[in-house]
Amino acid sequence: MKGNSRYNYHHGTIHIGFMNEQLQKILIIVGLVLAIGFVFGPVVWNEFLHYDDYAYVVDNPHVKAGFTWDTLTWALTSVDEGLWAPLTRLSHMLDVQIFGLHPGGHHFTNLVLHMVNSVLLFLFLTRITGMTVPSALAAAFFALHPLRVEPVAWVASRKDVLSGSFVLLTLLAYQGYVKRPTAWKNALVTLCCLCAMTSKPAAVTLPFGLMLLDYWPYQRYQGLKSVLRLLAEKAHMLVLVVGLCMITVFAEQQGITPIENLSLGARITHGVVVYALYVVKTVIPYPLWIPVMPTPEFVTGIRLAGAAVLLLAVSIAVGWVWKKGTAEAQSREMRRSGAHDASCIVGWLWFLGMLVPTIGLVSFGHHVMADRFTYLPHIGLALALAAAIGNIETHWPRIQPVVLGIVFVFLISFAGLSMVQVRYWHDTGSLFRHTLSVDPNNYVALCNAGNNLMQQGNPEKALPFFQRACAINPKNPDPRNDLAVAYLATGQYNEAVQIFLSVMQQKPQDPDVYVNLGAALLAKGDFAAAREQALKALAIQPNTPKAQVLLEQASKKTVQP
Repeated sequence: MKGNSRYNYHHGTIHIGFMNEQLQKILIIVGLVLAIGFVFGPVVWNEFLHYDDYAYVVDNPHVKAGFTWDTLTWALTSVDEGLWAPLTRLSHMLDVQIFGLHPGGHHFTNLVLHMVNSVLLFLFLTRITGMTVPSALAAAFFALHPLRVEPVAWVASRKDVLSGSFVLLTLLAYQGYVKRPTAWKNALVTLCCLCAMTSKPAAVTLPFGLMLLDYWPYQRYQGLKSVLRLLAEKAHMLVLVVGLCMITVFAEQQGITPIENLSLGARITHGVVVYALYVVKTVIPYPLWIPVMPTPEFVTGIRLAGAAVLLLAVSIAVGWVWKKGTAEAQSREMRRSGAHDASCIVGWLWFLGMLVPTIGLVSFGHHVMADRFTYLPHIGLALALAAAIGNIETHWPRIQPVVLGIVFVFLISFAGLSMVQVRYWHDTGSLFRHTLSVDPNNYVALCNAGNNLMQQGNPEKALPFFQRACAINPKNPDPRNDLAVAYLATGQYNEAVQIFLSVMQQKPQDPDVYVNLGAALLAKGDFAAAREQALKALAIQPNTPKAQVLLEQASKKTVQP
C-alpha cells in the first residue's frame, strides 16, 4: 500500500479471472453472510434459556424497564452478576426497547453481530495480507466453526459477539492509525478498545494484541527504543486495562463464588490442559456441551503430559516456520517474501494471549472452559490461516489444490456440525438433555434440567435430577437449595426446612435463602417464624419483592385471631 514504508502487503495470485477485485470481495461478503444465515439462522426461533437468559433479560427489572435515567445509571455503575459490562447491558435494554421480550429478536441481534464480525474479519485480513481468497477462507473458518454456536445461540453470551465487534473495529482503526498516525485516529482506536473491554472484560488483553501486530504485519519494531516508544504509545490504553481489571476483581467478589479454590500451581496445570483442549476442539469440535465441569480426572498426570507435549509441539512448529521465514527474508533482502511466515507466531501468540483471562488463572464460576471463550482468540488463528494459505500458494503452488480441498472439507464439516449444535440450543430442555447424554454426571446440567421441569409444573419429575446433583456435589449449596425448593413444591415441608437451614449456613448473606426458608415455614403454619425470615431477607437487601410478599402474607396470618 502506498504511503507507508513501515510494512508491506503480499499480494497472492489466487483469484477468479473474470472478476475484478472489488466485485470479488462483494460476492465473498454476500456469500459469507448467506452461509452464516443458513447455518445459524434457526436461532431466531429459539427460546430464552433458563440459564442466565432470564437473569440477564427476562427477569431483570432494569433491562425490562428500557431506557430511563435509573436504568442507565444501573447499566453504567452496577457490578452485579460478577461482571461490569455496561455496553452489553445497554444492548440488552435496546433489544427490549425494540423487540420487547420476544426471544427471536434478541437472538436475531446476536446473529447479526456475528455476521458483522465475520465481514469485519474478512476486511481486516484482506488489508493486512493483501489476499482475497485466503482471507475469505479464514473468515469462513471463524464464522462457521461449531465453537461459534454458543456465543451466537445464547442470548446471555451477547458480551462475546458484541466485544468481538469492537475488537475488530479496533483492529481496523489501528491499521488506519499505523498507516498515517494522527491524534484523532489514536483516539478512535482507544474508544473502540474501551468499548470492547466494557462489552466484555476479557478483552483487556487487546492492547497487547496490538503490540503483536506491531511486529507483524506492521514491522514497527526497530530495536529497544522502538519497543519503549510503542509501549508509551499505548500507555493510556494500559491504564484503562488496569482500571478495568480492578473493577472486574471487585465485581467478581460481589458475583459468582468459585466452587473450587485452587492453588496457583494447580491453576497453572489446569491452564495447560485447558489450552491444549481448546487446540483440540479447534480441529475436532465434537462433542460440544455446556457447561464443561471440573472432574477429578480433568487434570491427571497423563493428560497434563499430553497437553504439554501438544502445546510444545505446536509452539516449536510455529517457531520453526517463523525462523525459517525470517532467515529467508534476510538472505533475499526481501521483507515481503518472509513477512507472512511471522503471521504464524503472531496468530499463535494472539490465541494464547486472548485466552489468558479465561483459562482458570483467576478462579471464577463453576465451569473450567467454554466454547464462547474462543471467540476472540480464534481471530488470531484466522489471521495465521489466511497467511498460511497464501504462503502455500506462493511457495508451493503445486500442492495448492490439495490444501484448498482440505480447507473446503473442514469448512463443510464445521458447517454441518454447527447446524446440529444449533438445534440443541432451541430450548432449556433440549440443551441440557444433550449435555447429560454426553456428561451424565454434570450436576449443573442436572439442576437446570430439573429447574426446567419445575418451570413446566412437574416438581415430582424434577426431584430425581436434584437428588442426583446433590449426590454428585454434596458440598455445593445450590443443588441442595434446588432440591429444597422441589420438596417445598411437592409438600415435603420438613425436608425443605432442614435443607434450607443447611444452605443458610453456607450462604448467610443470600436473601433468597431466607425467603425460601420463610415460605417453607409459612407452608407449615409457623407464621411468626416465616415473618422473621422475611425481615432478615429485607435487612440484607431492602425492597426485595419476594421478601415483601412473604412478610405481608406472614403478617396477615400472624394477626388473625
